[in-house]
Amino acid sequence: MAARPIPSLLAAEFRLRQRQYLLLLSRAMTSRLDIERTAELSLAAALGLMNCKQGLIAIRPPANPDSGHQPHPVTAFHGVPDHLQPEFAPLTTSLPVDLRATVAHTPGQGPDIEYIVEWDRADLLKRIAQVRRNLNGAGTAFRLNPKTVFQALHVGDEMLGSLFLFRERDDFSRLDREVLEGFVMQASIAVRNAILYRRLQEEQILLQTVIDNNAEGIMILNARGGVVSINRVLADIVEREPADAENRYWIDILDLHNVTGFDFFARGPAGLPALGSVTCEGDVRVGGETRNLMLAYTPLRDERGELVHVIVNATDITRFKEEEKLKSTFVTNISHDLKTPLTVIKANLDLLGTLDSSLEAAQRLEMLETCLSEADRLEQMINDMLEAAKAEAGVLELNLRPVPVLDFLHAVELRARNQIRDHGILSFLDLPPDTVLQADEGMLNRVLDNLVGNAIKYSPDGGQITIGCNLHWNDEDWIVIWVADEGIGIPEGELLRIFDQFHRVDQSPGRQAKGTGMGLASAKAIVEAHGGTLVANSTLGEGSTFVVTLPLKGPAAREPGRDRSRLEDAAGSPAVRNSTSDGSP
Repeated sequence: MAARPIPSLLAAEFRLRQRQYLLLLSRAMTSRLDIERTAELSLAAALGLMNCKQGLIAIRPPANPDSGHQPHPVTAFHGVPDHLQPEFAPLTTSLPVDLRATVAHTPGQGPDIEYIVEWDRADLLKRIAQVRRNLNGAGTAFRLNPKTVFQALHVGDEMLGSLFLFRERDDFSRLDREVLEGFVMQASIAVRNAILYRRLQEEQILLQTVIDNNAEGIMILNARGGVVSINRVLADIVEREPADAENRYWIDILDLHNVTGFDFFARGPAGLPALGSVTCEGDVRVGGETRNLMLAYTPLRDERGELVHVIVNATDITRFKEEEKLKSTFVTNISHDLKTPLTVIKANLDLLGTLDSSLEAAQRLEMLETCLSEADRLEQMINDMLEAAKAEAGVLELNLRPVPVLDFLHAVELRARNQIRDHGILSFLDLPPDTVLQADEGMLNRVLDNLVGNAIKYSPDGGQITIGCNLHWNDEDWIVIWVADEGIGIPEGELLRIFDQFHRVDQSPGRQAKGTGMGLASAKAIVEAHGGTLVANSTLGEGSTFVVTLPLKGPAAREPGRDRSRLEDAAGSPAVRNSTSDGSP
């Protein structure tokens, strides 16, 4: 008769097996921290430890409270065909949340379920029975072992998941339970680490997404001033690829000049405050251009107050600085421009008052015409400023009425002929006689008078000025009006800015015409209030063409999804090209 194993030797064998599987699991966890692999390794180790052939593990990653999203459980199966795994849904979904330290036994059969959590014993047995019914209903020869061992995966009072082992026999001894409990404790820690690692990955992805898609430039430095990360916005500002900027010293990326405020270069990371941010402004020279930046430095410190990282927020304020300069220049120019007509008017009126009896009628008439002309110019400047201010405030009001287009343009042409001496006027009006436009006639008069006035001013050597109009070549619900000249033209780099408030093209020789720099801004605002577009084409030294497109039925009739580019290319339509190239209708 064979000798029975000594209990102490049996216990030692179990302890050795436990140590082997725990060592296997710990080694795997140090090399892989993803939840799926951790679940597979934990289940495989538990099955080997308990000498089982079937089992499953379901891990419930805790939801991120900031996202409001409850992730799906991570599951791993062993000994269960893939096509039957959905039948175990009662055990893998609606995982329990709260842990209750209760041990359940089946009378006369020994313990078959360990650790009841939020599921009470009856509910858990009901779920297991449902799984068995699902399998029977699947019409398969697969047989699930009859005895179930359940263990809750938890760290402290935090519920992480569930482990189910399906055994052939019910010989689940106290030693088995102790060994499994010790293993599950280690496995729970590994699962918790994997969950934390996934959460860290998700937070890193979220942070990187925020950084990469921020409208401002962002750079993260280490405590020594080395670049850890830089987003695309700042990389584009300094004309670097993000990967090329990383691991460089920050001064290699942002070499600031004319610094006002906190000088990070002079004071370094050590000069940052314990809390809060400090700011500065400075210039960075990139590709032969100077860009103005506003920087904010925010230190991140550990629990001991030691500097860990510095967050640098960079805002390109070049445009803002240019606008400030333009406004300052505008105030200077407008003060002079407003005084000039007033001075002329006052001087002529003084002469009329003093010399009235000695002046001939023709001289008096000339002086009065001069006063009237200067008053008109003064009124135009004031109107430009008022309309631009209204447009900026969003209170531009239109008095829409039916406007006969041909009559309207003939009046524009007549006013233009009264202004010129050295220019020729050509009208190119290809419209049905009864074409009517819903518009504010007074405001459109200001737009066309401004465009014609500019054509005259910036054609100092004369040449031909064309006023043209036709139905849009691609949409007969729109009209196209253009004013073309043969003047000095506009530099290509200025074309996108000539409609900005206060902007005036450089005052080089030939461009020293008077104006507030607000006429085109006002004109564009009026046209856009009508639902239209105003664009310009120009060739330096050959002339410019300004093109207005307007919906005949007024701004309310404009389709919300209309392709704007289809209308803004009106300057390239056959009618405009023909009228401005050979001078013939």
